[in-house]
Amino acid sequence: MSRHVPGLERRKERRRGKDLILRVLSVMGVIGWFLMLVALFVADRAKPKQIEFMMNNLDRGSSSVRLGWNDQLLYYVFVLMVLGFLISAIGLYLNSMRARRRHDSYRVHLIFLFIISTIGIIYYLV
Repeated sequence: MSRHVPGLERRKERRRGKDLILRVLSVMGVIGWFLMLVALFVADRAKPKQIEFMMNNLDRGSSSVRLGWNDQLLYYVFVLMVLGFLISAIGLYLNSMRARRRHDSYRVHLIFLFIISTIGIIYYLV
């Protein structure tokens, strides 16, 4: 004999595959990580050259070696980090609106993107 307990009855699953919000979250994740990858490449270009490389070029008479960080490229990295932050924050908000059931989960890649972007923004500002 089974007892009926209110609120614990099995609900029928009405979701049929990926809805619009899940598709948007996937696209936001791809765009956000693409921006992060571009930011890493730009940051690599902005950093100063290694000392060994500088010494080799100075011995040959070349004076075109950059000794400090390229501030303009670092600003572009900052802008890319802000865009990644905004995309991840909006994505996490949409994910929280969608996650109403117990088995719904948050997009871990958006959480990581949010954390990395936040650290990059703080590092640039400090």
